[in-house]
Amino acid sequence: MMKEAERRAKQIKKDVKRVKVGAAKSKIDLTALLAELDGAVTTLDQTLADAKAKTDPEEKLEAVEGFFEQLEGAYETIKLVEGMKNLARLRKDIAREIQQGDRDVKALKRKKLDTTELAAIVAEAKVKLGELDASLKQKPLDEDLTLSILEELKELGERFDDTKDELLGTESSLPQLKTEKFNTPKFDFGAFEQFKRAEKTAEPEGEEDEE
Repeated sequence: MMKEAERRAKQIKKDVKRVKVGAAKSKIDLTALLAELDGAVTTLDQTLADAKAKTDPEEKLEAVEGFFEQLEGAYETIKLVEGMKNLARLRKDIAREIQQGDRDVKALKRKKLDTTELAAIVAEAKVKLGELDASLKQKPLDEDLTLSILEELKELGERFDDTKDELLGTESSLPQLKTEKFNTPKFDFGAFEQFKRAEKTAEPEGEEDEE
């Protein structure tokens, strides 16, 4: 188990280096998350060194298990960085989907359907897109705010689809109209949620250490 821990410690350093190269090419400021990754690697090295120094088998095993728990958290952060660095491209995709929503509203309006609610959803999505643009310009990036806006855009997309389907009565009525507007399938929301849960769990322990 110790040998595996040593192998994984070397591997995560390579992975962090790879992620940093990709993040450097991103238009998004990821300095805070990258600093957090550096801190995670330092902590992993310390935990592994402590495990090696222990002579009691049970204490050594406990320390190694702690290492793997920390390693899992570090990889969740890596997944978050990889998702965040693609936000500029994701923003373009969302803008295109909003434009498609505009075209859908106009097409339905020409068929004499009441598009008031659909138009309101598109208008709200445009406002949220503006908020996303503002959040992406922040340095460093506010991950909580950005993810919150993306989730709101995703919900607006679902509302648009549901409202349009109700308006049409059947999805096949207008096959030329696309569905799944404003979705953000390329972003790993699961990784973000796991990352935040791990962060909240770690906060009390950090406070105790400071005392």
